[in-house]
Amino acid sequence: MNCFSGGDASKINPNCRLPLSCATRILNTQDFPVLLVELMQNPVWVRTSDKTGKQEKYIDNKWCAVADSDRFKLTKIEGQV
Repeated sequence: MNCFSGGDASKINPNCRLPLSCATRILNTQDFPVLLVELMQNPVWVRTSDKTGKQEKYIDNKWCAVADSDRFKLTKIEGQV
């Protein structure tokens, strides 16, 4: 079973399921869920600017200042994680 539609890796077949050995490795051996929790608690795409002291987020391949009212809005990266 091919999980990619037409050989294009950017289009994943939504009906594709991981084989049991892959799922076991991701969950037990690699401990992938714990890695994702660590990324959400200490995001590498958020920083505090040294010059202004305001929060910046990495959006569209550049660091952008974030208004205080938009601080809790999810970016594309956060939504993917």
